[in-house]
Amino acid sequence: MGYAMRTNRYRYVEWLDAVSGQIVAKELYDHQSDPEENTNLATEETHQANVKMLNEKLWNTLDKPSFPLLMVSQETIVKPDETNEVLAWSPIIGSAPIPASKPAGVFQSVTFTNQRKNSVELVWLGPDGTEKVYQTLASEGSFRIKTRPGIVWLIRSTEGESLGYFVVEPRSKEQSAAIIPN
Repeated sequence: MGYAMRTNRYRYVEWLDAVSGQIVAKELYDHQSDPEENTNLATEETHQANVKMLNEKLWNTLDKPSFPLLMVSQETIVKPDETNEVLAWSPIIGSAPIPASKPAGVFQSVTFTNQRKNSVELVWLGPDGTEKVYQTLASEGSFRIKTRPGIVWLIRSTEGESLGYFVVEPRSKEQSAAIIPN
């Protein structure tokens, strides 16, 4: 789960593991020098004081949620229809490279639905190459999340085999469906 705050200059985001509540990634963007948020400054030594200060402000403003979080309910299931668009599935063939995530634009809702007979892992790929398993989807399971255009979501078998991926595209509709084929 991602939690963010914005100051006049910065946008700061913390990504927390939905089960343990541990911080798994941080993002810091300087809107004066990088208004499109292309460079994550959170890991740079020169910005650690800002990260610490913004972390304290974030959790002084928000109530920290209880973990584990309930992530999926029947209401999140989205089927392709006139109210949403379907993201393109890109199967992994051989050693073809997976594109890098390049987040840009406004967050949008995407629902992933597993049509495979076996469970799969839904893996967020960060712009810096980090990987975060967000959910294990059972057969016919669904998971809905708000994510930015340009983010790559990798689908892996529970045995660790990369099966394919989706690149979130800017959409004109309120939500997108990402169907993981059998």
